[in-house]
Amino acid sequence: EGQARDADTIVGNGTPVRLNGIDAPELATRAGQDSRRWMVNFLRDKVVVCDLNGEKTHDRWVGICFADGEDVGAAVIAAG
Repeated sequence: EGQARDADTIVGNGTPVRLNGIDAPELATRAGQDSRRWMVNFLRDKVVVCDLNGEKTHDRWVGICFADGEDVGAAVIAAG
């Protein structure tokens, strides 16, 4: 099960993964807090699998993640 650090970073098995192509508001903003809350609810009780592309940004690997087979990045974009 993945945990949301914010709306563009998921932590699974202790590994932080930055969602490829997603740039969410910073946590210090209200929009950032709202988007993190959305991500927490979206991931709840779902199995998260990430396909890493080998790139790294800060402490995070970059990749595409799926929650119960649904592309998490695409869901973030669709949610606005």
